[in-house]
Amino acid sequence: SRHNDYACFKLNDNTYSNDGWIPLDFRVPETVKLAGDAAMATGAFPVGLRSREVNRKSKYINDNPFLKKVTELNPVEGEEHESLNVDGGVINNEPFDRVRDVLKELTGQHESNDYNSYNKFTSTQIMIDPFPSEPPEYKHSDRLFQVVGSTLTALINQSRIKQENLVAAADSDCAGQYLIAPSRDVPQLKGGGEKAEMGAKAIACGAFGGFSGFLNKEFRIHDYFLGRANCEKFLRDHFTVPADTTNLITEGYKNLTEAQKEAYYSKTNKIKKHLPIIPVIAPRKDKKYMPVFSSGSDWPVIRDKDIERFRPDMKDRVNDLIMNLADYNRMTWLLLRIGGFIVLNRKIAGVAMDMIKKSLVEHQLIKK
Repeated sequence: SRHNDYACFKLNDNTYSNDGWIPLDFRVPETVKLAGDAAMATGAFPVGLRSREVNRKSKYINDNPFLKKVTELNPVEGEEHESLNVDGGVINNEPFDRVRDVLKELTGQHESNDYNSYNKFTSTQIMIDPFPSEPPEYKHSDRLFQVVGSTLTALINQSRIKQENLVAAADSDCAGQYLIAPSRDVPQLKGGGEKAEMGAKAIACGAFGGFSGFLNKEFRIHDYFLGRANCEKFLRDHFTVPADTTNLITEGYKNLTEAQKEAYYSKTNKIKKHLPIIPVIAPRKDKKYMPVFSSGSDWPVIRDKDIERFRPDMKDRVNDLIMNLADYNRMTWLLLRIGGFIVLNRKIAGVAMDMIKKSLVEHQLIKK
């Protein structure tokens, strides 16, 4: 009835404290496997990736403080419990509240004015988000399958998004949350020039719902280097506090002259002077370092033929999905097998390939 599950781990520990935090000692194969299974489950996107089984002791669930509202009335029975999990991001993609609960216990700052105040905060959260809640393109249609698809999308987004957390993360006067997201000038394949992009279109792995990174290694390399450059920009200009705050963070700058401080001041906050929470000592560079790819530029581009090589694999995947939808009798199985081989697999795979190519074109990642 309540679809949320948490596997919480305590690093470099081998003693369980009856608090729901699983001791994770990398010398103990059993706990390493459990942590690996849980990590894989968080990325098991339905249909696209296989669901994952997670087997753990029932007490790890019953003692978990994040699950107490459920387990106090309906405890998991037996010594061990096996669950079948899909991607947690389908239901809760940004669990700010869970992190804040932990920080409250560690710091004792339970009042919102304390952990959101630049003068008083002793902890904060940084959300590293490659796809920061961009509004999807919506096409109005009352056709049955369009309505079903739109309803499912609405339910997922309703479960995923907590608007108040996003507002707080974007609020320059809120010290409790920060957001770092991709940003870069992307070369335009048609018409030339560059266009400033943020979020999914700024990264090469952002096409096709975030799965384009599987298509080409250069896409992943690009995003690693862009992430490093964006992180430096974030630390210099966004992960900051007002220079006049009374927080102890500014104590580290008190012996610097105003001229020396000038090198550290945020270039984004023009109205009020801000100082970095974590100073970057290296001098600023005029241009961020990015490698040159096979496209001849610092933006990776692939060709149509590089995508076409996936068509046979796509057909095989479609066939596996169709043949595993239900238990068929021999005649139905045979007819589906023949029909799939002749028409269905090729048709569905063709639609999927067209969708991938269309997304790559929109993200300036493919040349015909």
